[in-house]
Amino acid sequence: VTVTLAPIADGGGGERSISTVAFRTERDAAGRLRVFADLPYRERLRRDGAISGLRFDDHPFQPALPRLAVQFANTTAETITVNEIQFAVAKAEPDRAALPVMREKPHDYRRIKTVNEGWGGFENPRIRVDLWGLPAQENSPGWTRRWRGGVILADPCAAPRRPIAVEPFTVAGVFDDGGDATFALDDRVPDAYDGAPFVCAVGKLTYADAGVEMALAFRTRVSNHRPRVEVAGIALGSFDLFLDSDRAGYTAVVPVLVEVPPGETGTADVTVFTDRTSSFTLTHAVRTASGAILPGETFDLEIFRPRRDPRAYMSTADLDEMTAD
Repeated sequence: VTVTLAPIADGGGGERSISTVAFRTERDAAGRLRVFADLPYRERLRRDGAISGLRFDDHPFQPALPRLAVQFANTTAETITVNEIQFAVAKAEPDRAALPVMREKPHDYRRIKTVNEGWGGFENPRIRVDLWGLPAQENSPGWTRRWRGGVILADPCAAPRRPIAVEPFTVAGVFDDGGDATFALDDRVPDAYDGAPFVCAVGKLTYADAGVEMALAFRTRVSNHRPRVEVAGIALGSFDLFLDSDRAGYTAVVPVLVEVPPGETGTADVTVFTDRTSSFTLTHAVRTASGAILPGETFDLEIFRPRRDPRAYMSTADLDEMTAD
């Protein structure tokens, strides 16, 4: 019996938003498999040192969970029954970097609300505003642009209309009870933009992460009219396997029941979940009803989990029990 892994991964082909998570797979020269989260927003921040405001209510990203198809080919003359999939965790390494996101929302009247969707520190945040302007008109050629091939970035402040350069000024962020930083700009918005629903602010965001000073170029829309109350619903997702983000040296188990007749191949899909963005080194195997352990392969897996996940997750077993009731 042979055991293999076939990740059900979204390669991110075609057009997609810069804030959408996909999964990619690749093998190195030695054939080792790597499954990793592809979030263009994070890549742009780290590679270019730049962020643009995102339009969202409570959750800036639409994360996804990796799905792994564990396959077992029965080359024997007898039917086998697989009743367990095992994942030995050799490494678990959480990503402790901050991931700041500026929110573009009418509710944030003349202020910039910045959330940290990473798992690192976001201390002493400050913004320096160098330029004001008006955003490109929605659905105009300047509203969106491409970043890294088919990735679409809504960037209406990339080339502001009616720009006004000002003497650069700095505003310190004030944290609320939820840990979000707000930069108040009430008396800073130029009178020339009165009546405009949004204005553009362009400058630099600085903050400390684990004692290291970080700096990012930013541009974002700022609401210039009074807010309205909005409420968002909560979605529910499920997973088959939970991995601790910072614990290794154990074997996680997924119960299954798959019968594989002689000469055929069985498959069990496993959706993996963790409590924060982390990288893992795993070795998978299956256990048959006779107690035999059939080895698979060692592979690397990264899961992206923002601090503010738009979904509440439950194990598949718990979700099935809840829906049955």
